[in-house]
Amino acid sequence: LIPMKAKIRGNFSVDSIWINDKNSNTINLKVSVSNSNSEKEETHVTLWFNGTIQGKALAKIKENSSSVLDFSVKNTGEKTGKVVLDDAGLSFDNQFYFSMPAEKTKKIISLGTGSAFLGKIFGKNEFDLVQTELKQLSLPEIDDYSLIILNELESVPAYLSSSLKNYLEKGGNVVIIPSEKLDRPSYSQLFKVLNMGVLNDSVRKRTAINRIDYENPFFKNVFENKEENFAYPHAELKYNTTLNYHTGLIFFEDNSPFLSKLNRKQGNLYWFSSPLNPKVSNFLKSPLIVPTFFNFSLENFSKTPLFYRAGRRTEFSADVQPGNEEVLHLKNEDTDFIPM
Repeated sequence: LIPMKAKIRGNFSVDSIWINDKNSNTINLKVSVSNSNSEKEETHVTLWFNGTIQGKALAKIKENSSSVLDFSVKNTGEKTGKVVLDDAGLSFDNQFYFSMPAEKTKKIISLGTGSAFLGKIFGKNEFDLVQTELKQLSLPEIDDYSLIILNELESVPAYLSSSLKNYLEKGGNVVIIPSEKLDRPSYSQLFKVLNMGVLNDSVRKRTAINRIDYENPFFKNVFENKEENFAYPHAELKYNTTLNYHTGLIFFEDNSPFLSKLNRKQGNLYWFSSPLNPKVSNFLKSPLIVPTFFNFSLENFSKTPLFYRAGRRTEFSADVQPGNEEVLHLKNEDTDFIPM
């Protein structure tokens, strides 16, 4: 007997694709390509979006290793795409399909006194902003929002602290702006429930806000260069804290954080060390205000996978409410079936 031997044993394949970064104009995609037993060590890669070529690259990959390629495309809503390899090996895996659904309008709620600056940042086209007093909040609806802002509440009731803890554990985003006249016991309880650390004393003294952590991913693509002559704002009041597991984003001149991100396995929690109202701080007039609050809204927003693998059990939610006699179908031009 003559043993069978594959004529071509080397093969290139796409392992995965994911969004590395995005803003309102551009999406940066990463594509992982692997080389299995191919001595050729290079292949052409083409990125298609909605039936048109959006990018090409030459992947140079050593045998039995992988490489990650970068592609940048315009952020223009819903897309279907594929990554195509020019590979003479196994042809069935030369195309890797994916989709990017159009993002829904981001729902944001600000609890406290209404602020005009929030309405200017979170425009109606991309955001659905609700500004309301705490007494008008409906707790069952809190999970519907992608961002919750505590806007200088004087007191934070225990039920709200508990709801925010659950909301963060589900991947939500919370920004806390303290009040000039905050109720210390209720804020201390908030710190405890959210495992933020300790709220210490307050200092009434004009302090410049003069340093930005340019290297932090939060500010990625915000500044083209490090500004040396930046018009830094100031605050007349700041609350000293001892924060747990946090990262400073913007700092006072004494190196204490003006804005901190508290690290969480799920969700994102931000703490301003000063109120933002014009009587206390001129931060609202700073060019930092727009990118800072805009980036709050982007954190953890899109969690939809770009692809699912055939042959594996997959669960996903459908944003529909069928009637008692209605059945959900998955369909396109060629296929129609009822998912299990």
